[in-house]
Amino acid sequence: MTQPSINYLKRALALSLLGITWALLLWLNFSIAPNAFAHFVAIPVLFIATGISTLLLTNKYQGTLQSRNHKNPS
Repeated sequence: MTQPSINYLKRALALSLLGITWALLLWLNFSIAPNAFAHFVAIPVLFIATGISTLLLTNKYQGTLQSRNHKNPS
């Protein structure tokens, strides 16, 4: 895959993950009674997924990080 198609794929993945997590957060907020599972497992996992999608969306320096990982053969 070329670099632009990878960037579009990552952006689409990040936006879909962001949409799914926020939809689930809103659904959990209005549909279930407060309990331990929602409070200590589901909501923190959804916030972590939101953070991952935000990281994918704002990762500006991935190209420079990849070039640093490749060693110069000379």
